Amino acid sequence: MFKGKGPVILLVLIVIISLGVIGYTVSLLQNERNKTLSLEAEVETLQKIEAGLKSNLAATTKQLIDIEQQLKDSQDQIASLMTDLDMEKKARQENLTQIDQIKLALEQEQTQKAETESKLGLAQAEITKIQAQLKSVQAQKVDLETKAKELEAKMQRVELGTIVVGEDGMPVADQEQWQPVPGALEGQILVVNKEYNFAVVNLGVKNGVNVNNVFAVYSQGQYIGDIKVEKVHESMSAANFVTPGIKDKILEGDKVVFKNK
Repeated sequence: MFKGKGPVILLVLIVIISLGVIGYTVSLLQNERNKTLSLEAEVETLQKIEAGLKSNLAATTKQLIDIEQQLKDSQDQIASLMTDLDMEKKARQENLTQIDQIKLALEQEQTQKAETESKLGLAQAEITKIQAQLKSVQAQKVDLETKAKELEAKMQRVELGTIVVGEDGMPVADQEQWQPVPGALEGQILVVNKEYNFAVVNLGVKNGVNVNNVFAVYSQGQYIGDIKVEKVHESMSAANFVTPGIKDKILEGDKVVFKNK
């Protein structure tokens, strides 16, 4: 009985085993397919990621290029700024030098100003002194002009060649005592001003006297020096002292003799 069933059982076992193998194989294939699909999905994802990375890489490369260009531009700007800075430093140094020179010139000007103000003060003091002297001279001039007018009025009544004394009452003497050179124009000293170095002579335009005429002066018959006419009036002249030391010897009433032109 078992002999007839043996092949059947074996066949069933083979079928069962085959089905098991087939099921297992199908299961493996399904797993492999699932894995393949999963891998394909992962590959697609990785491809997308790769594409994104490539895009990011391209953008990053472009940014890098832009950054390098910006860096170059910045370096150029820095170089230009450094050049400008050097020029500004040089200009600043030149300005500082000019400022120092201006300060030095200003100090010199201030010193000169102080010296000028000091000199101005001295000059003003000197001007004040000169003005006072000028007033004194003007007063003396007025006094001399008054005396000259009085002397001129007296001279109109005095004979030419006669010695005229001052108002102090001194006696009158004849000019012949001076022994004048024949034919030479003679006169006398009317006024002596030793402070301003001039004398007034009783000879003027009407006697033919001109500016720059020179007269020899005789005191007590002795020649003592020369005087030179500087200003001429109608009947008298003002003459400066020419010979050194004559002002210490000349006196009112001394004789004068025309010497040369």
